[in-house]
Amino acid sequence: MSAARLLLPVVRVLRVLHVVALLAVLALPAMAEPQDELLGCWRATRITQVFADGSKSVSAGSQCTLQFKRDEFVSTCAFSQRPTVTTYRYNITRDGVYSATMLTSTASTQLIGTTRDYEFKISGDTLAITSRPKVTTPAPANATVHVDSESSKVACD
Repeated sequence: MSAARLLLPVVRVLRVLHVVALLAVLALPAMAEPQDELLGCWRATRITQVFADGSKSVSAGSQCTLQFKRDEFVSTCAFSQRPTVTTYRYNITRDGVYSATMLTSTASTQLIGTTRDYEFKISGDTLAITSRPKVTTPAPANATVHVDSESSKVACD
């Protein structure tokens, strides 16, 4: 048997793999990027702060909105006469997690430049986010150890 005949099955497999790879590359633009599902505006429907002592504070959260763009998002909360506006740069670090760095804030200026990871899950028009602020160990009883929020997709103003 000649060397060419021995290589024929290998060549056929390589052709199939080439076609599969080409189809996968052609399909890439049609596949949604992970952050695509985050893009747009979300209005909080519930925000739960969990404290180190196990107690919780739950609010309706409807005063807060998030507007996600390609690599930034803006958080606006109107708890008082003057809304709090905070801008973050973010990127998806792994499935269901984004890392965000605070760029500007009208309230928490001491946190500008800090980075935190956020776990997120989108189910239809609902966005659930969990964040775990950095706290000292042992954490004071009144320290927030994690914040859970649930938001609904809304039209951007």
